[in-house]
Amino acid sequence: MGDCQELLHQPVDDPAAIADKTLPVEHFERASCGANQWYDFYFDSTEHMVEIEDNIVFEVELLTDQYEAAPGGLSLHLFQGSIPLDRKTELVSRVSDNGLFSIAVPSIELQVGSYYLSIQCGASAQQFRAVAFEIRGRLEGTGDAVHGEICPEEYIYHSLKPTFEVNISDSSQSSSGGSGSQRRRGLAGSAAPEACSPGDHVQFTFTKHVGDFTFMSLVGDHPPTRKQPPSRTLHEGEVVDFGVFCNLQPGNRYWIALLGGGHCATYDLHVHKLAADDPRCTAGEYSLVPNEAEETGISELVKERPTYASCAPGEYVDYFLPLSTRRTRTTTCASRWSCSRAARAQAPSRCSCTTGASCRPTGTPRSSPSTRWTASTR
Repeated sequence: MGDCQELLHQPVDDPAAIADKTLPVEHFERASCGANQWYDFYFDSTEHMVEIEDNIVFEVELLTDQYEAAPGGLSLHLFQGSIPLDRKTELVSRVSDNGLFSIAVPSIELQVGSYYLSIQCGASAQQFRAVAFEIRGRLEGTGDAVHGEICPEEYIYHSLKPTFEVNISDSSQSSSGGSGSQRRRGLAGSAAPEACSPGDHVQFTFTKHVGDFTFMSLVGDHPPTRKQPPSRTLHEGEVVDFGVFCNLQPGNRYWIALLGGGHCATYDLHVHKLAADDPRCTAGEYSLVPNEAEETGISELVKERPTYASCAPGEYVDYFLPLSTRRTRTTTCASRWSCSRAARAQAPSRCSCTTGASCRPTGTPRSSPSTRWTASTR
């Protein structure tokens, strides 16, 4: 006798056959399940979705108020390729946001093939509706716009991959041509993306409708995979925020990463061209100005301005320091000063090196990209 082989919960011919229903894009499907029962949806991720860097957001909304009285009455599970017999998966949502459960597959993780969205009811029967939102990740140039949704602790990625004017004559190389142009999903009424020229500056603008999220921007081969500075947060009471990419160049990737906040959010994202002399790009690049101090307690250290604070034993006080790309060279004394440190802080112009002490330049020219350093005092 041969080795015992566990049967996969996956037919060879029709991957949708094992599911109760197929889940189309952006179409709500109503269903229900009894106590401790499962209901399975099949979702087909196509090559075109991967090509245009889609983010897929699965949402399930309870249609009754039972979740308020019975936490854990429903859970959401996502499987890729097949449904294992033990139904174990790392992609699980057990906590709702006002009755809305969500699991997102970001564009950098989406693969071609079968996905199964499985809903398990708890101790009581539930009625619900499910939907899969297709959020295009790739933005093709100035004038492009998309609508998106994001829920707590999820990631959504957008990237700016513009068509440059030098490539317009070659339709086979244009990023706005080919099969992608046949289904370019954007906001209703938005114009077709315009080509860019090397050296152009663009601004991406968020218009948030509900909820909150944090966004980051990065120029590089891959996007941020965790929250990192610099970043900005669109809080519950805020509507509009933006970022800037300066000096666009062919071959570069311009990433915009979103991280869900405390509540599910919906937003519109629009890209438009800036003037060539926009003051935000005079240094050659633009860095997001953090605005999370209210929530995180991190304060900015301002150059040559004393900052006062206090801390209890074992407590941390955090500061961040934005750095520019300007080349600087400072001269400081290498020996004693003629007055105390407190006096220097109050009137530095009255203090000087002691007689006979030598002054030397310190520091080196700095030409690295602008960034932010965080310091902690304990």
